[in-house]
Amino acid sequence: MKRKIKKIIFRIKNGFSMRELWNLDYTLAKYILPRLIKFQENNNMSYPSEFKNSKEWHKCIDKMIWSFDFIVNDRDLESKDIVKDCKKCGDGLELFGKYFRDLWD
Repeated sequence: MKRKIKKIIFRIKNGFSMRELWNLDYTLAKYILPRLIKFQENNNMSYPSEFKNSKEWHKCIDKMIWSFDFIVNDRDLESKDIVKDCKKCGDGLELFGKYFRDLWD
């Protein structure tokens, strides 16, 4: 009972559960993935100036989406080439970091 009360107090005080901290990468990926998908569906006009057109920007976003999907759905467990897939995931996450401030429409 004491443990439950501690968990409730933590959640009220911080606005999130302690469980979310155990696998924070998964928690954040789970939050980001559906929003990134919707962003891509709704983003038809703007793109960072270093891209020639929105098609290139959407390919970049596809790589980001692939990476978050890889994390959320434990794709590493079914990977035939884990080294290649982990590198691909890392590349998509780097793009996310690089273009984080460009994720607006």
